[in-house]
Amino acid sequence: MLTAAILLSVNFLRQETIAAYNSVRPLFLDGGGKICVKELHRRGVKFTSLGDTGSANCPIKNAVKITSFKNTLPSSAFVLSCTTALNLDDWLAENKIKRFEHMGTINCRKMRGKGLQSEHSFGTAIDISTVDGASVRDDWAKNNSESETLRKVAVSACKHFLNVLTPDTNKLHQNHFHFDNGFGNRCGAKPQFKLR
Repeated sequence: MLTAAILLSVNFLRQETIAAYNSVRPLFLDGGGKICVKELHRRGVKFTSLGDTGSANCPIKNAVKITSFKNTLPSSAFVLSCTTALNLDDWLAENKIKRFEHMGTINCRKMRGKGLQSEHSFGTAIDISTVDGASVRDDWAKNNSESETLRKVAVSACKHFLNVLTPDTNKLHQNHFHFDNGFGNRCGAKPQFKLR
């Protein structure tokens, strides 16, 4: 009987913690304001400014719809918060990436199996499946130049994003990289991917 009461209490506290996180997380969003938009212009990024958008549960601060970067072409246009777009531009420039395919950015949803609001909800995350022809799904586990490229750019992403998830992180990321600047630090002393 006592064990059941303890389990109920733990579950209640877990649910309360998740609810608190989901209500507090949007308060920490920063879109960078006009300074960020000017910096995107200065860098030669092609975009449309959308302002603050989204919903009460999934606000996107200073959203921008990007069609291309100065030296990089994405597979299609996408929306991010301005500050996340700057982080992405830094990563692309550092690695001299010419083209990448993405699997999306905006999705107002909770993380699978956790109940916490996904960073995709806030325009602070992007999923990337291919970098300059190297496919995360097809090349990550191989011992070839494409795999080497993918591992190099994944390591580099940790300079620009707090959370970098790869096929080495879990099965949910077998076919893409997930980059975000949400809470946490999945790029700390122990990377979530293996270097060769």
